[in-house]
Amino acid sequence: MTRPQRRAQATHATPTKRTRQLIAAAAIVAVGGGALAVQAATTSDSSRSPSTTRAPANQITKPTAANTRPEGHLPRGVPASSNIYSQTANVRIDIRDDAARVYVPSGRANQISAIDPTTHRVVWTRSMGGNATPQHIVPSYDLKTLWVLNNTGNTLVPINAHTGEVGKPIAVDDPYNLYFTPDGRSAIVVAERNRRLDFRDPHTMQLQESLAVPGCRGINHADYSIDFTYML
Repeated sequence: MTRPQRRAQATHATPTKRTRQLIAAAAIVAVGGGALAVQAATTSDSSRSPSTTRAPANQITKPTAANTRPEGHLPRGVPASSNIYSQTANVRIDIRDDAARVYVPSGRANQISAIDPTTHRVVWTRSMGGNATPQHIVPSYDLKTLWVLNNTGNTLVPINAHTGEVGKPIAVDDPYNLYFTPDGRSAIVVAERNRRLDFRDPHTMQLQESLAVPGCRGINHADYSIDFTYML
């Protein structure tokens, strides 16, 4: 999809020692080939040691310090030989009653739809407004909120993951994609058009820090390594 290459309109926060410390869990550097590497901070916390126990698929698990990953604590690593998606097979007990839905964004129609995965029927469709261009729907770090990323509309729209209720839009510049630092303290908004990564409060989306990546055209997707030590 071709997106307008217009000039960034937002005022960027000036990097400070405090904000650099805030995102110390994800020190980001540009590397060759247009990729980005995010290096997680080391920690002496014993909870970082890898777990070798794998739960059966679709098991309901109780929320613990290990699997809820409270903000401010790095997630437990998993062995390199394990399935990188193994944690998606477990359903936490605190979210097992959330509405089972498949959420589909339509950038061309400027709307999102919720589909019942059992009946395959569309439950509801909501307009995101003219020229919103919803690109992705991303779960929050605590899995309580689903964020609709309206790229050209410059807004994030929260959806209550438990009820499916759509909330009020929040103004965010150029939100093409969304990730979170390993400790959950910052949301990372990928501002593709502006060639920038914006670190924001994961709840209010207030800007904390901006990182310009002028030499990387098409900055849009990323993923963590299996042990959370870096991000590409």
